[in-house]
Amino acid sequence: MISVAELQKKVTAGRARSDVLTLDISKKRNSVKELGVTLDNQKKACALLQDVASKTQDQLKQAVESTVQGCIDLLFPGYEFKVNFVPKRGKVDAEFRICKDGAELDPIASSGGGVVDTVAFALRAGCLRLANKRPLFLLDEPFKHLRGEPRRELGRVLSTIVDTMGVQVLMVSDVAGTDINADQEYSF
Repeated sequence: MISVAELQKKVTAGRARSDVLTLDISKKRNSVKELGVTLDNQKKACALLQDVASKTQDQLKQAVESTVQGCIDLLFPGYEFKVNFVPKRGKVDAEFRICKDGAELDPIASSGGGVVDTVAFALRAGCLRLANKRPLFLLDEPFKHLRGEPRRELGRVLSTIVDTMGVQVLMVSDVAGTDINADQEYSF
């Protein structure tokens, strides 16, 4: 049989444990509230970052599309260049599209005649434009597939890029028969 003194000891010890656990529960509840506030703040920060990223992507899309479209319009009226940012595997990929008369074309198989060369050149120019530095373009036959009227208009594309972006171009090419106004020309 348990004596009253032992029973009082057990009750006092139980109360002490209960008080410690009550205090611990109170601390944990406060910690949960603080973590909830932190989580809410992180969600707001994430939403803000996503908004800034989306606006940055929109600005980048407009800058790239306008640069490339400007070159295409000079050489290949009727073609349209589009950039789409697509989330994939935890990243965002840029997908480029070339369209004509509303139909999407396979740039390699369907658009021949130098459209791909023009797009590649304009994308390089667009990247340099975004760098905000006086760039130097070193190009090795960038328009080797350009034929016909677009080839004769190549000079306008190059002068537009040079004038609007302040780009200096050093180019190896076989673009005889074009109207390119160069500071220096070397023939071999």
